[in-house]
Amino acid sequence: MLIKDKKIVIFGSGGHAKSILAEILKDNEFKVLGFIDEDKPRGTRVESYNRRNFEVISNISTLSDVTDENTYGVIGVGLNYLRKSIANEVIDKCPSFKWAKIISKDSIINGNVEIGDGTVIMSASIINTGTVLGEHCIINTRTILEHDNKFRDYTSTGPDVTTGGNVIVDHCSHIGLGVKINNNIKIAENTIIGSKSLCTKNCEANSVYMGTPAQKQKIREYDEDYL
Repeated sequence: MLIKDKKIVIFGSGGHAKSILAEILKDNEFKVLGFIDEDKPRGTRVESYNRRNFEVISNISTLSDVTDENTYGVIGVGLNYLRKSIANEVIDKCPSFKWAKIISKDSIINGNVEIGDGTVIMSASIINTGTVLGEHCIINTRTILEHDNKFRDYTSTGPDVTTGGNVIVDHCSHIGLGVKINNNIKIAENTIIGSKSLCTKNCEANSVYMGTPAQKQKIREYDEDYL
């Protein structure tokens, strides 16, 4: 049921932002005001649903002109370092701004799970008991996180990721499409696990791992794109 005056804006306007819009509209908890984008002019149509157009309504510098105390936000940008940069910029300009948790009605949350503000859980994902998700994480379609995982702030998965129990994924790391991670593995910060890899041992920070089993391929920069 739509809660009166509870509104939301989506930062970004690419594919992930449109996927988040679809999840929000399924649940119908928020009135969607539109998209916040630095690179597209106001009025640019991003998506259409049920004869309604959803457009770019502002950029971050004019965010306060289109929001009020009942407005929440979510960042629809896949790259972890860019989500962190956007979140910091928004809070710098609007310190009291509130972040929504978007949890697909088609996901399963089992037992005692903690979910941070700004985090998105997409369709058909399963999050099992004892797992803690930080702020502004992306848990993508059909991800399965077993018990007692810890995903720190600004982490993300691609679709079809599966983890065992007691896995730790540190800040700003990304687990690629179809990756499997064994029990008790730690992925250090700012590390990428390439698609369809199998992690059987801990992974170092600021690195790219690929393969079955996953092996370190190279060192990566903090702001190096991976999507």
